[in-house]
Amino acid sequence: MIIRPYGYAIWESMVNVLDKKFKEFINAIDKDGCTALMRACNRGCEEIVKLFFKIVTFFISAILFAT
Repeated sequence: MIIRPYGYAIWESMVNVLDKKFKEFINAIDKDGCTALMRACNRGCEEIVKLFFKIVTFFISAILFAT
């Protein structure tokens, strides 16, 4: 497969957007200063915590694959 320069530019743009959204998602805090992961852990929501780590793993894989 040949990646053309414009295709690579589009890909880089997508990676940058995903990276920004990922960081916003991870670092989002509520009015009490807690993240979604902190809330899920405190409330014992095991399935939510597992889902959170699946999402994190997906984003990390996508970013590593893109670079």
